[in-house]
Amino acid sequence: MSASITTLPTLLRHHASVRGAATALIADETVLTYSAFYEMAGRVAAGMAAAGVVPGARVAYLGKNSRAYFELFFGASLAGAVMVPVGWRLAATEIAHILADASPTLLFVETPFLDLVAGTKYVVVAVNVDGDGLLSWRDQFTARDPMHPVDPEIVALQLYTSGTTGLPKGVMLTHGNLLRQREANRQAGLAWERWTDTDVSVISMPIAHISGTGWSLHGLYPGATGIIVRDFEPAAILSLIHTAKVTRIFMVPAALRMVVNMPVPDGTKFNSLRCIAYGGSPSDAATIGAAQTRFGCDLVQYYGMTESTGAVTALTPTDHHGRDPRILSSAGRALPGAELMVIDATGKSAPNGQPGEILIRGPSVMAGYWNQPDTTAKTIDRDGWLHTGDVGEMDDAGYLYVRDRIKDMIITGGENVYAAEVESALADHPDVAEVAVIGTPHPKWGEAVTAVVVPRPGATIESEALSSWARARLAGYKTPRRVIVADALPRNPSGKVLKRVLRQTYGATATN
Repeated sequence: MSASITTLPTLLRHHASVRGAATALIADETVLTYSAFYEMAGRVAAGMAAAGVVPGARVAYLGKNSRAYFELFFGASLAGAVMVPVGWRLAATEIAHILADASPTLLFVETPFLDLVAGTKYVVVAVNVDGDGLLSWRDQFTARDPMHPVDPEIVALQLYTSGTTGLPKGVMLTHGNLLRQREANRQAGLAWERWTDTDVSVISMPIAHISGTGWSLHGLYPGATGIIVRDFEPAAILSLIHTAKVTRIFMVPAALRMVVNMPVPDGTKFNSLRCIAYGGSPSDAATIGAAQTRFGCDLVQYYGMTESTGAVTALTPTDHHGRDPRILSSAGRALPGAELMVIDATGKSAPNGQPGEILIRGPSVMAGYWNQPDTTAKTIDRDGWLHTGDVGEMDDAGYLYVRDRIKDMIITGGENVYAAEVESALADHPDVAEVAVIGTPHPKWGEAVTAVVVPRPGATIESEALSSWARARLAGYKTPRRVIVADALPRNPSGKVLKRVLRQTYGATATN
C-alpha cells in the first residue's frame, strides 16, 4: 500500500479499485465487498449533501455496531463531514449533552433507541436494525463521490470521552490521527502488526469508543475483512472465532476475562487465531495466562487513550513470552513515531524509575476538544505534548509502567499509594473475580486504602484474610484498611470502572 493513504476517502477508493471484489465487512452474514462499500458510501454522501450536510458539519449515529454505521462513517468522510458515534448505553441526559455539544446536521438513530431522542430538535433518520438498515433512506440517492479535497489534518471522527470524571468532552480525531500510526507500524516492519488482506478480524467493542471504530481501521487499512458484532457475548465470540476462522480480535480486559472463563464446547478450535490485542484498562496475570493457554496465539497489550487515538505503546508477543514478570507488568514501549515522557511535579523530565505524569507526542495526538480551546490548551502544551493525567514511570529499556490516574492516587499518612498496584496484588487472590481500589476519608491518615471486591462464583471473601494476603505482598501502608464485598463494579459503556461512583457509594469516613 502506498504511504499516501492518509485519509479515509483515499483508503476506500484505493481498495475499491484494487480489490473491489474482496470482502470488506460482514454483518449478520451479509457480505459487503469493497466495491459495494464504496458505492454505499457514495449514496450516503449524496444523501447527506441533499440534506444540507457541508464539509466540517457533524453527523451523529446512535446505535449499536452495524453495517449502517460504517456506511455512514465513510459516507460522511466522502462528504467532508465529521462522524459522531453516540453510545447507546448512555442515559438520555448524557445523550442530550453530547448532541447539544456536537449539534449534528443529521442524527441517525437505530429504531430501538428512538425514545432516547424523542422531541429532539435535530433532523432524525431512523435506521432499521434488521437487514440493510439504511436501505429506505440511502437508496433514494445515486452514488456520487463529491471528491472533496481532504487534508489529513481535517477532523474525521469526534468521539466523546467516557465521562468517568465529569461531563464527556468531544475528542476531535483527524484522518491523519486515524491512519498515520497504521502506516508507521507497516514501515517499521513490526511482525506482530503485519496485517494482510487475508486477515479476518472481529469488531466487537462499541463503535462509540476508540476500541471499536479505531480497531476497525486496523483491518480496513490493509484491505482485510472485518466481522461486525452488535453485542459482545462470550460464547458467541468463541463460536465465531471457530466458524469464521478469525485471525485477530481486540478486547478490553473485562471482555477477555469473560472469554477465557467461558466453557468451550467440544470440537471448538482456535488454530486460525493469530493475535489477541487487549488494552483500555489494567489486566491481571491470571487472565493473561489463561488466554495464552486457551488460544495459543500471540498477545499484544496496547496503552493509550481516546485523545491519543488509542494505542501509543505495545507490549509485544515477545514480551509476553519472556520470563521477566517485571516486563509483563508494563505497558510496553512506544510504537514507531510515538514519543513518551514522564514529568515530575515541577514539569521537568523525571529520571527513569521515578513516577510522574505520562506525556505523549506523535502523529496520533488529537486535534483538540470540540468547542473547548481552554481545556485543549491545558491538555496539549505548546510543544505538542499530550498530558494524559496518568501516573507512570519509565525504565532504562524504554518500558512504560502505568501506575494510576493522577486523580485516583491515594495519599495515606503522607504516602502515595497507586491503586493499580494494590489492585494487581488483590486480583491474584483465587477468590477475587474483580477488584477496584479507592481512597476514602480517614480521620487520622487522611485517606484509607479501600478495596471493593467482587468474589468469584461460589467463593466467600473474608476481609481480614484478604488484607493478610495483601500484607504479605505490599508495604503496610498500601494494605487495604477497608475491604468491601460487592456484587458488581459500576462500569461505563467502554468497560472502565467508575471510581467516582464507588467513592460516592462508599465514601463514609473509615474509623480503623
